[in-house]
Amino acid sequence: MCAATSAHAVTTYGTAYLPMDPGQPGVSTTSWSFSDQPNGAADDPFRGAHAINTEFDDLFIFNVPDTETISFEVRAMKQGTTFGVDFVDSGNGGYTLYQYADGSVLGGNAATNTHLMTGGSWTLTSGTYALEIAGVYAVKGGLYAGEIDGIPSAVPEASSAMMLLVGLAALAGADRLRKSKVQEKA
Repeated sequence: MCAATSAHAVTTYGTAYLPMDPGQPGVSTTSWSFSDQPNGAADDPFRGAHAINTEFDDLFIFNVPDTETISFEVRAMKQGTTFGVDFVDSGNGGYTLYQYADGSVLGGNAATNTHLMTGGSWTLTSGTYALEIAGVYAVKGGLYAGEIDGIPSAVPEASSAMMLLVGLAALAGADRLRKSKVQEKA
């Protein structure tokens, strides 16, 4: 996880479970939207003051139904003329992508832009993953939002691969039969 520092008042931490990807194998595009916008519900992990100069370290958990290549973008929301979140100022701002089951780190980066973070491209197999976002609230009530986009990889399904093998075997058999008939005539 992104390491917290003592440069700011309080570190908040929340975990949100993003709705399961509704996509089915072969669907062309899937995405998950997320934000830390508190809704006031008692079970909302991001409720609270979001006080100025308060660090946050939030985890968003999402499920990938089949092999997909994902990327993401996280954007600080403007509040008046000021952005509500700074991904760089806290010293621990950035993102980390994890395999949720065993906690292995798949990638991550320190923030280099104060109001926008974009993630690279990862090919993920079917499973559950976590995206950790860290930074500091630049204004009271600061907010950020993001989206994880997935594109199913071009991995053939088992039935498609089997049909391909059967077709190749049939072609090979037909070729062998043709050659044997040519040899019989000679």
